[in-house]
Amino acid sequence: NFSSLNPDANFSLDISGIISPEPYDFDYSADIRNLNLKALELTENEGNIATGLSGHATLLPNSNKIDADITFSKLKCKILPSTDVNTTDINASLHSTDSTLAINFNNRDLNIKLNSHSSLSAFSKRLLAAVDTLNNHIERQKTDIESLQKTLPNFNLDIAARRDNIITSYLTGNNLKYNYFDLKISNDSLFTLNGNILELSGNRFAIDTTKIVMKQHGRYLTMKANLDSRPGTMDEWAHVEINGFLAGSKFGLFMRQANINNEIGYRLGTMANIEDSKLNISFVPYNPVIGYKEWNINDGNIITYDFHHKHIDADLLMTSKESLVHLFTQHNDSVHGQEDLNLKIQDIKIADWIALNPYAPKIKGDLSADLKVRFNENEQIEGKGTASMSELYYGKQRVGTFDCGIDITTDRKGRIETTATMDIDRQRAMTAYGHISDSSAVVPFYADFELTRFPLKVINPFLPANTAKLSGVLNG
Repeated sequence: NFSSLNPDANFSLDISGIISPEPYDFDYSADIRNLNLKALELTENEGNIATGLSGHATLLPNSNKIDADITFSKLKCKILPSTDVNTTDINASLHSTDSTLAINFNNRDLNIKLNSHSSLSAFSKRLLAAVDTLNNHIERQKTDIESLQKTLPNFNLDIAARRDNIITSYLTGNNLKYNYFDLKISNDSLFTLNGNILELSGNRFAIDTTKIVMKQHGRYLTMKANLDSRPGTMDEWAHVEINGFLAGSKFGLFMRQANINNEIGYRLGTMANIEDSKLNISFVPYNPVIGYKEWNINDGNIITYDFHHKHIDADLLMTSKESLVHLFTQHNDSVHGQEDLNLKIQDIKIADWIALNPYAPKIKGDLSADLKVRFNENEQIEGKGTASMSELYYGKQRVGTFDCGIDITTDRKGRIETTATMDIDRQRAMTAYGHISDSSAVVPFYADFELTRFPLKVINPFLPANTAKLSGVLNG
């Protein structure tokens, strides 16, 4: 019998049983009135747990057999800022022999079942070995799906839940809810995963059905996810399909989005692989759809980053009827280190691109830029260029036309110095001088701003309605 009246660890614990000879047989119960997790240095944030539990266990170590169960009559757990769980009727059991393992967890309408043709000790060892294998793959930047699958223990995991359980109690505190979900994961001769969620919603979204499927095909692991919503919920994002794969050092991801009328808003994908310490990224298909508009991407487009030499090469040209994005480098034998990384942007309709976020504010305007950045032979950054945002609107209110210039250099002491200018509606409004990275300074980032007739009216569109309206200019 153990008991504590410490206000930060107020509990009582009772254990009785037989410890010799086999089988070891135990009964246990506990009344945990309060555990202050922060006071016990278990969490950094304020948190408390209260619960009542009881159970029974029988162990036969020489036969590798375990039979155990535990029941929680109640569980209250609150950890700031968002974890708040309050539930009852939790039951769990574990049964293990030298060749089988069965774990069950039930909480009201939540049911979890794990079965394996391994003992508990063998299952645990193989699970830890799989973690080591995965860490090794990450370190080598190359995943071997077949070896990882063979390292994992054989198992079947089934989870099904409705709306009254410990998961919904937790999600409610985070303003999320669902009607039903199930998840099935299996590792036998191949690894598979199937999941479904019905009526997933939060403060700013609602998705009727979410499906995810992962399947192993030899050295490939494929993934497919579908999100579908009925009319009146997320009409612009009514149908979303995401496909992907992982094989060795190769990775692919493709997205297709359509509105409630099945008009394609986005169809875009990327391919990536790591080879000889180089990350190579390309975009597919060569005729994507972005913001309901057709684009073209140059065949053989590629962006390469050399981890060893910290070098970037690029050849990416994206064009539509109105817009252009061109990211490229041009080799020059007389240049030591990184040659110029050039970015040219012409008349990008930002409303098309931010529409990827269905909850982004209504912003429109045309973005253009001409920027050059390079690292010299001392790996010091240098760059200059211009960027403009024409006829920027926030909501229905005009903000203005912005033209910016920037010049970046690195001095002999390694300080990155910048000069930047901003014109608003063709009038100089601000000039900034400063350093971005100065290890010798108390403040690594420092800048002087000079305002020249900075128009306060550009702030008005961002103010809450019926609060204030600014006019005039700032100088100083």
